Amino acid sequence: MKDEYKSKLDGLFAEAKEKKEVAQKKRDIEAEEQAAFLEKFMKMRDDVIIPAMKEFADYIGENGWTGELELSEERPDQYNRRGEIHKRGEAPAARLTFYRGGKRPLTHHRNELPHFSMTCAKASRVRTHKRDSQQHRNVIQ
Repeated sequence: MKDEYKSKLDGLFAEAKEKKEVAQKKRDIEAEEQAAFLEKFMKMRDDVIIPAMKEFADYIGENGWTGELELSEERPDQYNRRGEIHKRGEAPAARLTFYRGGKRPLTHHRNELPHFSMTCAKASRVRTHKRDSQQHRNVIQ
């Protein structure tokens, strides 16, 4: 093979290698940023969100309501043997569901009861969700 062709091929291989390294560095930086954001959210959840939800649950408890606090931790997607998602992962969150009386009503879906949740989304943002049972509407920010 001519040296000219070898030189051109070497240039193409070097360019491809450089692009791959740049992409890997970008993925590493994004992973570090997401990990830092997750750590910040977990600290905020434990120090601010959970105590505030507990205070709210105690307050409504004085008037015949029950506030049920649910916490979820990060869980990655689970895949089957064919590489398809078998079970969706879960983002870290704090959720306060409330209802009248001391016994939770039977529902088909957990979103049917009034609730408020704060979830750590992957794109370095926090999503809040509330359901207002009287107007039957969902608000997602």
